[in-house]
Amino acid sequence: MTPLVWTLVLTLLLPFELLAQRQVGDLLDLTKDIPPQKERVSGGSGGGPILIGSTIKKEVPLRITLLHFDKLAYRLGEQIVYEVRLENVSNHDLTLPWSLDLDKVKPDEKKDPPGYLTSSLSLVFNDPIYGIEFVGLASLYGSQLVPDSLKVLRPNERVRIRAARTFFFGDARISDRVIRELPIRLDLSAYFNLQDRPFDPTYDSSFSQNCINVQLEK
Repeated sequence: MTPLVWTLVLTLLLPFELLAQRQVGDLLDLTKDIPPQKERVSGGSGGGPILIGSTIKKEVPLRITLLHFDKLAYRLGEQIVYEVRLENVSNHDLTLPWSLDLDKVKPDEKKDPPGYLTSSLSLVFNDPIYGIEFVGLASLYGSQLVPDSLKVLRPNERVRIRAARTFFFGDARISDRVIRELPIRLDLSAYFNLQDRPFDPTYDSSFSQNCINVQLEK
């Protein structure tokens, strides 16, 4: 090929190469070691499930999809690895917290830094008797103090988050009931909550429309 043709080919391929690089970088892997954190009284002013509030909240403009698990059979107390996809379905940018390192994102426990955001990602089991139970909760933090701790999601852009947490039920009533019925099959869906302020956040909690059935063994 002539130099001119090579230049043309490289020019045409460059957008695809950049797209491929971006897609590789759009996985946030939380299965690695969590940075050591100092003890806090407030726990970071957020990051846990928020299901109620004093004002009507907007639905976070994300399509949440539970993609897969590392396997389809578990025991209580075992590690469960799951992957969730978030897609911005709005016509504007959406900023998400993108770090586990609360100490860097919010060094002063008593003061929120500029642009402080928290979110929580979890699996959800809807118990037929006792209701919603969260499984494998992971909390994320972001602020302008650490630019890499904030992820700007463009319209129609997708990202994936992979988390590894212990499979257990915080509600003892649910745990006792499930243990009595082992082995049992459970439908698990995904949950995402974005908090843009400590009290009365803008967005309501959101759940995936799909679920995946897993076996819980003795």
